[in-house]
Amino acid sequence: MARYISDIVEHDLLTAEEEFFLFEKYKTGCRSARDRLIICNLKLVVKTARSYSQRLCVSLNLLDLINEGNIGLMKAIDKFDHTSGDRLSTYATWWIKESIESSLFNVSRTVRIPVYKLRLAYRISRIMRNKHEKKFISLCTVQSIADELKVSISDIHEAIYIVGIGFDSTANAEPQPRSIKEMHSESIVCPLDSLCKTELESDVRKLIENLPERERIAVSTRFSVTSSSDSMVNFKDVGDELGVCFERARQINKLGIERLRLRLRERGWDLLTTED
Repeated sequence: MARYISDIVEHDLLTAEEEFFLFEKYKTGCRSARDRLIICNLKLVVKTARSYSQRLCVSLNLLDLINEGNIGLMKAIDKFDHTSGDRLSTYATWWIKESIESSLFNVSRTVRIPVYKLRLAYRISRIMRNKHEKKFISLCTVQSIADELKVSISDIHEAIYIVGIGFDSTANAEPQPRSIKEMHSESIVCPLDSLCKTELESDVRKLIENLPERERIAVSTRFSVTSSSDSMVNFKDVGDELGVCFERARQINKLGIERLRLRLRERGWDLLTTED
């Protein structure tokens, strides 16, 4: 690993002019230009992979994370429009993170959970959390949840069982559903939150990437999507990025968030609130 890192450090970052020139050559079929674009951006992959290895308890080591990030970098290079005026690093960060997060999600379970069932289970946990906070958990039944989500009782049982919570089960036995109150007492929320986190973040990043350009820039900047920072950027800085005033930046960000909310709901997530 140390040798790999030291080899990467030897390669300087590309200037905007060098990057554009290499892409011009790559678009004509020059594979060596593509290789140089990859090599000169490996520092970004390592930096991103390290941020995941430091903040997450994952079954992938740093080298595995870097390998997954490299796949994302190569996808970014193949898809990047070098005439857009943007730098590759800005565009590639999303693809590197998406590749790493997809890999983390795939290895988070021995058997891959169908995404639509995972989302249904997440929605169930949100309803139960809300009922618990309002002291209505004793009134929460499988039937009431099924009615609220407009799905069958069997769908509710299967969604909860498939993520391994709320049931007595063994490898050779049929699941025995417990009451909603018992399920909540066994912390249904925590396993779901950790299991859904990677899939949810991946969905959000994909949706942000497909927002109209100004909304994408506003939301990405506001929530530091392309950096490892967890802090929010103020609207003045968002406005500087867009070349608009504070209030216009806030309005554009609000439009982007509302569009994200709608698209997330269509995918089965319901968690974003509109900023004022």
